[in-house]
Amino acid sequence: MKMYFAVVVSLVTLILSICVLGQHFESVPLPVNNGFEFADGRQDLPAAAIDDASLSAIVSDVAGKEKITGMVALVMVNREPVAKAAFGLRNANQPDIPLTVDDKMHLGSCTKAITATLAGLLVDQGRLSWEDTIASRLPQIAEKIAFEYRNVTLSQLLQHRGGVIANGTAWQNGGVGTFENRLEIIAMGLEKVPAGLEIDRFHYSNLGYVIIGAMTEAAGKEKYEKLVQSMIFDPLEMKSAGFGPPNGDKPFDQPRGHTNQDGKITPLNFDNPPSMSPAGRVHANLADWARFIAVHMPVKSEVRPGFLSDESLKFLHSSDMNSKPSPLERLYAGGWLIVNAGSDELELQHEGSNTLWLATVIVQPHKGNAILVATNHPLELSQKANSLVVDRVRQAIK
Repeated sequence: MKMYFAVVVSLVTLILSICVLGQHFESVPLPVNNGFEFADGRQDLPAAAIDDASLSAIVSDVAGKEKITGMVALVMVNREPVAKAAFGLRNANQPDIPLTVDDKMHLGSCTKAITATLAGLLVDQGRLSWEDTIASRLPQIAEKIAFEYRNVTLSQLLQHRGGVIANGTAWQNGGVGTFENRLEIIAMGLEKVPAGLEIDRFHYSNLGYVIIGAMTEAAGKEKYEKLVQSMIFDPLEMKSAGFGPPNGDKPFDQPRGHTNQDGKITPLNFDNPPSMSPAGRVHANLADWARFIAVHMPVKSEVRPGFLSDESLKFLHSSDMNSKPSPLERLYAGGWLIVNAGSDELELQHEGSNTLWLATVIVQPHKGNAILVATNHPLELSQKANSLVVDRVRQAIK
């Protein structure tokens, strides 16, 4: 366990170095396990009683002590939400408007599991294959990208083994979010394989998931956001889900993300450009997020309501063990950090942030249990709080 923890810490340090758009970036640390496991190393999440009141006490205590602007949490047991809680404010400048459990929260790179699921649905329909390559699905840019990238597969991109840079060199030109705009950014980002990167070795890449988004657009013959809406949000009745900052119809009816400006917590209505949607721009309330999480909790095929096939679900929860031998390459699957791969103790984890919010999720798919936590507080000031809540919930229901 100590060796595994060291590997995860190294991976977190690597991913924290990813920057986009000057001071604003999609920093997407994978969860640090000392906030997700018991002292004796167990990683189980036994089904046990926890209710709104006990969860609220945990969230209020942690978020209050850590001076978090706002935090929401939800616990699932046996595939069903059993407790939810909210603490704090929608906007630090509006002390009379509390954050609620129904408010929309920005999920950051937890979007990657949604993008991977979209790919899985298209594979199930025969419109996409895990072994489809960048060149075969995006022939418009095949001659513009380095030869080495042309045969990189969807599978490699899903597991961050495509040798792709963290963020596109033309990221700041990604304000449109059309298929053509994504192709332009991809072509510029894949002109050559940078020194230090190697195809089939792990390197966390937001641009890699933008490429996946473009591949789904080519296969689905529709804009990525519309595919997600029609194939995931609508069937799962995720009515609160959308892309970008969770703006409401009125000025203060949804929370704002916050930045730390010289020690002052300041609301900021900002997100990364629309071209980045497949990598990390989804928002939703936690109840709707939980509807999506339940898709990744396998039950008998005849019971699961016509969503992902067993084969695609297994693929998205598995890393390619044929890759070059390095522990880092076996930690990431289809939009998830994976622990105890291939066993009934499988655990899926992720975090996501555009630096103004932080979303954390831990899922035990075979047990039907999950913990979801999200803040509208600066990333660097929220990580400890989210980990503490996850740890306290584990101990409360053990």
